[in-house]
Formats: sequence, structure tokens, C-alpha cells
Amino acid sequence: MVCLLLLASATPSLVRAGDEKEEAPVATVEETVVVSAHRTPLPTERIGSSVTVIEREEIERREQHFVSELLRTVPGVEVTRTGGPGKASSVRIRGGDASQTLVLVDGLRLNSANTGDVDFAHLTADAVERIEVLRGPQANYGSEASAGVISIVTRRGRDGLHGGLAAVVGELDLQRWQARADGRRGGFDFALSASDFSTEGVSLLDLDEAPETDPYDNRTYVARLGFEAARWGSFDLQARRFEAANELDGFLDDDPNARSATDGTNVALSWRRLFGSRWQQSLTLGSSRDDLEGSDPDTAFNNFLIESRLDQLYLQTDLAVGDRETVMLGLRSERREGSNRGSFDEQVDLNSGFVQGQWRLRDAQL
Repeated sequence: MVCLLLLASATPSLVRAGDEKEEAPVATVEETVVVSAHRTPLPTERIGSSVTVIEREEIERREQHFVSELLRTVPGVEVTRTGGPGKASSVRIRGGDASQTLVLVDGLRLNSANTGDVDFAHLTADAVERIEVLRGPQANYGSEASAGVISIVTRRGRDGLHGGLAAVVGELDLQRWQARADGRRGGFDFALSASDFSTEGVSLLDLDEAPETDPYDNRTYVARLGFEAARWGSFDLQARRFEAANELDGFLDDDPNARSATDGTNVALSWRRLFGSRWQQSLTLGSSRDDLEGSDPDTAFNNFLIESRLDQLYLQTDLAVGDRETVMLGLRSERREGSNRGSFDEQVDLNSGFVQGQWRLRDAQL
């Protein structure tokens, strides 16, 4: 494989001659903080669940284009794919069904309204800041998290202005292009990313018997905008859009005319404000759309249109009762719609709430 990598960054920096000073080294202590375990930031030593965190440094070092490839090395996680790139991919935790793993992107539920699971085939690692994997039942997320939770957090803008371009070329006509930009100034920050991944793919059948390959193409766009004002609190807008095209094989033989097209959009708007030092209020509005269309002039079985819709509202209140006690109250309202052309068209409304209390007996003495 031949790989080409182009990176460009621009970070304003002004240093005048004679201003440099030698500073005494400062001792630092690294601490991993997990948000998904108890819906509030907590260091790992205070979490009872088994958790693995994939940080940004590891994501950049491994240079994997898809989230599923990053999850393959997580203990207790099994990733399966039915063929080459772009084919249906499932993630299971500790032997549970794929629909028993709740997948969140910036707090927005990603599971399909039709099947209850997530097809990781088209979920790229573009603009991913960290991935938190919780193994085992998570009661505060309900029965849909009976196997665990995978929480994906996208990147935010950094101080200054940054940009980059990357290109990778390899075997099987692999081409990967990515452009990104991010920045922060005052109370405003932004992070943008666009990528294109394409390959001629491989056939599910033996290559000697099926010379026809199954090309795959994926285009993904990610944006995150943030604004913070002392009086009104902080606002966060996250959006992800992908468009994927796939060629498929038949059940028993190669099918040169079977194709599928998938596109999805996820948008979430969050607001958070701290009232005093003991009360924090947050609100999230989100919408998720996912369409899968198959076409094949040779057989009617490969012609379909499956649609999934999810609208959700989430409200959470955090109250610090004392120095060691915290009470969280949450309400969630969802409308799920699923349809399969010529088969079914259903919708359901779900309303739920929870109360959770945390009490820290004492601080650890090191």
C-alpha cells in the first residue's frame, strides 16, 4: 500500500525577541474523565462500571477511517462485518445482541428505530475527539443499554485557527481525502470536517470465481459550533451528514447489478447553564434520519426502501446537595418512526424519566 499524507496547520503566534524565559517544570497529573457512565463528568476511579476510553491521540496514531476499526481492540467488544468496506457491520459487547448496545454521538441516540442496532459500516472517525465504551448493563440508560454503551464525542474548536488536508492512496483503488478546520476566539468555537472514502472493494465470493468487485464510496460532513455567554449559558450545535453507495453480491452468485445507497443526518442543539455553584440545567433537542435504498433490475428481492426517524428532547437537572452529594433528575421524550416500503410504516412515542443520587463516602488518600 502506498500512503500519502499532507498536513497543514495555521496557528497565530507572536514572540518578540528577548521575551523568552526559562520556566521551571510544572508537575502534571493525568486524569481520565468519563461522562457517559453517570451522565456527568467523573474520573475513572469513581466509576463502578468497566470502561475503556479511546482518546484523540490514539485515534490519530492509529489512522483508522471507521469507528468500527477503532473498537476492534477494546476488551469485551466484538466487531463483525459481512464483507469488504461498506458492508453491514455490527458491534456487540460481552456477547450481547447488537440492539442491546446503546450508541450515542454527542449525547444523541443513534440506534435505528427499525432494528434497534447501529450499522457501523458508514460511521467514520472524522472529527472524533474520544470514544467511551461502557461494558455491562447501564441502568440509567434503560433496557436498551443492557449490554453496554458506546458514547462518541466529536471535536471542538481549539484556540487560534487550525486547518489540515490529508490524502491516502492504496491497493484496491483505495482513495481517502479529508479536509478539516477548527478554531476558537472569545466565546465562539467551530470545528468542520469533510471526507471522501472510495475503494473498488472485494467480492464476497472467491475472487477466482467472481472477478467483479463491489465498489464502495462514502462522503461524510461534520460540523460543530459552540457559543458561550456568561448570562445565557453555553450553546452547542452538532451536525453530521453522510452519503454512501455500495455494490452487493447475490445470495449464491455474483450480482453485477445489485446496489444500495445509504444516507443519514444527525443534528443536535444543546444548552447548558450553571445557576450559582450548585445547580446546573441542560437541555438537548435532537433529530436523526437514516435511509437505506436497494435497487436491482434482475430480482425484486433486492429492491427496497427502509427509513428510520428519531426525534428526541432531553432535559437534565444536576443539584449539588452537599460537598459529597449530587442529585440528578432527567426527562426524555422521543418519537420513533420506522418504515419499509410495501411492508410496514409505524411510529411510537416514548416518555421516560429518572432520578439518580451520588454520594461519595470519602476522598482517596494517596
